Amino acid sequence: MPDFLLRNIDERLAIRIKEYAREKERPLNEALLTLLARGLEAEATHAAMGGTRAIEGEMRTLGGSWSGDEASAFQEALRALERIP
Repeated sequence: MPDFLLRNIDERLAIRIKEYAREKERPLNEALLTLLARGLEAEATHAAMGGTRAIEGEMRTLGGSWSGDEASAFQEALRALERIP
């Protein structure tokens, strides 16, 4: 199996990784492999959702999204409200 060497890891990130390994009672290497795999899975999910920016993807996951017909109906309702004196 190939080995990788990571340099210039942010101190806060290093602390979080070490805490994760400690909480899961796993060796640091195993914890890193798990975290990398999860990150790649999240990236694949993100791409499958249309590649939207992270916050948009998170909001879409949490709140759902509208179909084209729903969005059009909402825009039409807003235009109707704008005509009210």
